[in-house]
Amino acid sequence: MRRCRKLSDLNQQQLGERLELSRQMINSYENDRALPPPGTLEKICNLYGVKPWWLLYGVGSPYGGLQDIAQKEDEDLSNVQRMLIDYIRANKNFADQLAITLWNKTLNP
Repeated sequence: MRRCRKLSDLNQQQLGERLELSRQMINSYENDRALPPPGTLEKICNLYGVKPWWLLYGVGSPYGGLQDIAQKEDEDLSNVQRMLIDYIRANKNFADQLAITLWNKTLNP
């Protein structure tokens, strides 16, 4: 998140104002002391045009999809993982629902 903010030439206060958050909250997100809630994550991703899994975990391309992840990590993926990625790519509604479910489980373990 820090990288995106700096590339857009904003300080934490300015980004916070755009997202209606405090500078301290932006600082907490950038320093991995807090995860943004789903609505805030969506705002940040829309603002910078990046994917959530890249913003949170640095996985795959900031602008790419599951195919980028599968291609980059292909040698590390099991057949089951490849099948799951292919299934999710083919079934967008399932992918959306899965993402929401997984996100909610991280917030409410």
